[in-house]
Amino acid sequence: MDAQKILTADLDDLVFEGRNKSYGAYFLRKNYSKHLMWALLISLGIYLMGFGGPYIYALMNPPAPPAPKKKITVTDLSPAPPIDESKTPPPPPPQIPPPPTTLIFTPLIKTY
Repeated sequence: MDAQKILTADLDDLVFEGRNKSYGAYFLRKNYSKHLMWALLISLGIYLMGFGGPYIYALMNPPAPPAPKKKITVTDLSPAPPIDESKTPPPPPPQIPPPPTTLIFTPLIKTY
């Protein structure tokens, strides 16, 4: 490549000098910034629609006013019946059986 062309050449042109530019990688690298800009604009649009859409919808369609609350009346309850202490006491707790006797551990004998 000429010295004058190198100063004004794009990096892609320098990388693909003497290579097959019709293969597809050259085209992809040349148009990468354009594709990146479109992806950014589309994702930004989806983001704004996702978060701004419900806000705009709420501004255009205000929620209905809440229904008036019903009046609640409180009634007094009758006093609790007295507790009868003369009933028989509860049965005693069951007796816990004594723990079983412990067997003495016999160590194993190695036979190998």
